[in-house]
Amino acid sequence: MPIKGLTDKKSLARIGKIHLGRKTKNEKGTIYPTPTDYFVVYEDGNTAPEIIKKFKELYGEKPKELDIMFPVNDPEIFFPQWLKRYGGNRLLCKGDGETALETNPQTGEIKQIECKYRNCPYYQKAQCREVANLLFYVQGIPEGVFQIDTSSINSIKKVNTAIEIIKSTNGGRIAGISLKLALRPLNVTVQGKYNKTVYILHLYQPDAEIIPPTVPETEEDIPDIPEDLQEPVPEEIFADVIDDVPEDLFPEELQEDQSKYGPLEVLNVRGFYDKNKKEIYIAQLKDLKGNEYKMIVPKEIKELKGMVIKNYNIKQTSFGIGKLEEIEKYEIAM
Repeated sequence: MPIKGLTDKKSLARIGKIHLGRKTKNEKGTIYPTPTDYFVVYEDGNTAPEIIKKFKELYGEKPKELDIMFPVNDPEIFFPQWLKRYGGNRLLCKGDGETALETNPQTGEIKQIECKYRNCPYYQKAQCREVANLLFYVQGIPEGVFQIDTSSINSIKKVNTAIEIIKSTNGGRIAGISLKLALRPLNVTVQGKYNKTVYILHLYQPDAEIIPPTVPETEEDIPDIPEDLQEPVPEEIFADVIDDVPEDLFPEELQEDQSKYGPLEVLNVRGFYDKNKKEIYIAQLKDLKGNEYKMIVPKEIKELKGMVIKNYNIKQTSFGIGKLEEIEKYEIAM
């Protein structure tokens, strides 16, 4: 007899993760994600050396296309999609756009709340985002499934569409069918200013391929915020929050920082004297969406131009005839 709540639960044995980019360190020592036009497999605690060796023997160092199969017919099992917010190396909120389960980081208490999606302040600060996990067998490696994480709305939409097409042409079945998973270029315009090429997931059945459009079909398909903007885009825009980079490549500060405005880049710092001849330092700061703020900061921040600060405390301080926010404690995002 089946056990209610157990027998009907499906669990797939994961043997590895396939990444859609690499972590790169710039001259300032800041680690940021760099998307690639090929699938990346490396030893990271998720994938054993023998699995990596077998994968590279079959597909080489920089494969742009994989032979795959799905283990079950239910997309909710092999392609779950959620809104997720992280903090302190743990999942703090998981929602579907209507309801969410939120964890109190101090007590561990979990409660159901309304999911406000794009109206949520955490989403607007890029601390919550759409995340999908694609689970599949790589043909030639039968030991278990691989997983790809993506927060690309373009990739999520295209894979969802492909799943529907494949199932409709196979009598509602997709499990056990030989499929191709590829990375394909997509030319987009960001904020109406910059042209760039992104690489999105493309799923198809080789003997019945339907070629998707090479440009976004609607305005909503175009990333709202710059990702890995390439030349001739100004370098400073590169630090903006990203759309088409997998979840496992997010900079740690994007997942963990719970400060009022999220991580802030130090653009410049100027010194002033108040009416009591006390030295005051005011910084121009920029958040991940490009919004700029002027705040009073500790003197040492003037040495951090171009760096990013996180986990800061803010208080209101009188300055002249008005008030300014003042940063007291902070950490440097490494």
